[in-house]
Amino acid sequence: MGPCCPLFISTRHALSLVVGPRVGDARVVIAARPIHGFALQALGSGGTTITDLGRRLGVSKQAAAKTVIGLEHLEYVERRRNPHDRRAALIRRTSRGDELLALSAEVFEGLRERWICELGVDRVRGLESDLERISANVKGSKLGDLSGWLR
Repeated sequence: MGPCCPLFISTRHALSLVVGPRVGDARVVIAARPIHGFALQALGSGGTTITDLGRRLGVSKQAAAKTVIGLEHLEYVERRRNPHDRRAALIRRTSRGDELLALSAEVFEGLRERWICELGVDRVRGLESDLERISANVKGSKLGDLSGWLR
């Protein structure tokens, strides 16, 4: 194992355990997978169909449907009647899904702050710049350019 392994392991752990809703003065820890956050982001604020969610995530319609079923079970998304297509349901985040997305953003920001302490701000910005450049070459578009992504 290389020197980056402890950083990777702590990152994976932080992404897998997201702090949940308040119960009194404490927060409940919810088991969440990284794909949950990606899917909730890809839904966008107005929701989308399973087919479009699969396109946004770069996965099959079946994989998107399986992810949605898991998110429904956890009450992070709900199916609604699609006003534009009666054959396809509109998948939307619930308030619980919005809260999970906000809390996962806090986790990511905490991780970024730890990386800055470990590596320095210039190196972290350089890494982010390099990753942005790499992602721009994936299938000809950047993740931030996808409709509904990170909104």
